[in-house]
Formats: sequence, structure tokens, C-alpha cells
Amino acid sequence: MYKIFVYESKMPLPLQFTVHTWIVTEYDGVQNRFDVLGFKEDRGERHGYFYKDFLPPQMGCPVFSIGRLRLFEKQITWKTKLLYEIQGGKESDAHKIYTLLHKDYEKLPATKEFNLLRGPNCNSFTQWVLDYVAPNKYPLPLRAYGKGWGK
Repeated sequence: MYKIFVYESKMPLPLQFTVHTWIVTEYDGVQNRFDVLGFKEDRGERHGYFYKDFLPPQMGCPVFSIGRLRLFEKQITWKTKLLYEIQGGKESDAHKIYTLLHKDYEKLPATKEFNLLRGPNCNSFTQWVLDYVAPNKYPLPLRAYGKGWGK
């Protein structure tokens, strides 16, 4: 059984009016988090701005993210909200998303560029992945700035 979780949390201050979204995959009890982040650091597995396991799967964004503050071990984070839980076997939406993120990530658009508000950004990435397997079935909330990038 493949499981996909789509999460959101508020962005760090002063951008808390918008949200950051990411995708967590689960198979055989192993979870992996996939994000697009607006900086490049060698933490987790990285391809441009696309990260695998930069942060723990359900961890929200830090409330404060100025310079190195985002790297503190004990940081205050925003609450996380689960937007979607998608499950299924072979050929399901969950399997297709799992395969895309784990094996076909070179298909992901614009992992080498980033624009915080209009995209491509984290929300562009999340919406693109969801639309890749099921167009318009899993819309992101209005506060997910950049979700419409490329459309």
C-alpha cells in the first residue's frame, strides 16, 4: 500500500499570510519528505531547489527563518495541517506520485529556479505533482501562492 500525505504550514514571519506545502510518501513504513525550498544547502538529498528529507516529515515551517536561525535544533515551528491523504496499490494516484518523486524526479519542472510569491516555488511543485497524476482533483488552498505557476 502506497500512502501520500500533502501538508501545509504557515511560512516564516513576515510571510505568514501564505503557506508552504510539501509531500510525504510512505511505503513499507518508510516515510520521505519532498519539498522545494528557496535556498540551496547540502542537507538531505538535493537537486537544485528540490529536496528529499531536508526536514522531518510532519515538521512545519519555523516561525522565524532569518539566516542561520532556521537551522537551530530547538526552533519554534508553525502547526502542520494535513491537506490530503492519498492511498492505494499499483496504478493508483498514490503509486504514481510515489514513482514520480522517487524514480522520475527529473520530470519535475523548474527545480533550478525559484520565486517566492509567483513561482516556481514549493506550492508550484506540490500542485504540479498532484495535477500530474490527477488534474484538478487535489487543489491547494488560496493562500498557496505560486500554485498556478506554469498554467
